[in-house]
Amino acid sequence: MSWSKEEVHAFLAEETRIGRLATASAAGQPHVVPIWFRVVGDDLQIHTMAESTKARNIAANGRFAITIDKDSLPYKGVTLTGPAEVVGNEAVDSISLIRELAVRYVGPDAGPGFGDHVASMQGEHVTLVLHIESWEAWDYS
Repeated sequence: MSWSKEEVHAFLAEETRIGRLATASAAGQPHVVPIWFRVVGDDLQIHTMAESTKARNIAANGRFAITIDKDSLPYKGVTLTGPAEVVGNEAVDSISLIRELAVRYVGPDAGPGFGDHVASMQGEHVTLVLHIESWEAWDYS
């Protein structure tokens, strides 16, 4: 099934969904992790730590795939692919991002505290910016 760009954006904004981010190391070793994300224009932004496997893979390989789907009937979803980069806080405030995502995904009661907890973690906080280049969608409605 082919979705338009507008349909992809509508699906991504429809509900709070977990994404499954796939990256590969410079040697081609695959790595898949669940993530929280926000959409800004044609990009997905993900908070992480600079030393995480996903950040190291993006820095080495510069590509991603992510699947975001509805996990109840009727099933539907989209797999997005494209170039990606790791950006520092001069480009995207990763601390504000994790606090925003925590409220969105954990809720208004527990989210602020969870966001503060992640923000206080030692290490370099960065943002993965995934530039949506192409997609494949499905809808079993």
